[in-house]
Amino acid sequence: MQRRSVGFISSLAQTYAGETILIVTHAGVIRGIISHFLELDYTAQLEQKISFRYIGDFQFNGGRCKRYDELGEPSGFVSGGMIEIPSCRQSE
Repeated sequence: MQRRSVGFISSLAQTYAGETILIVTHAGVIRGIISHFLELDYTAQLEQKISFRYIGDFQFNGGRCKRYDELGEPSGFVSGGMIEIPSCRQSE
């Protein structure tokens, strides 16, 4: 599921470069996408709760995610707002 979701979103980002795309999906796909782009272990994130008011803001450049922010009710994947990708988590 994660591989298909990430592949689909990456292809949308390339096809519609520079445009805003709205994707509505369930928490499992959200966890998979966030885990992939933030380079987190997907299995370790299965307990992470995603609110119905979650809004993720992914910014892409050429099909690769460059920035991520949480709008609406935060999921807890990041704290302190927007992060650059690759994530600062890599150096922690």
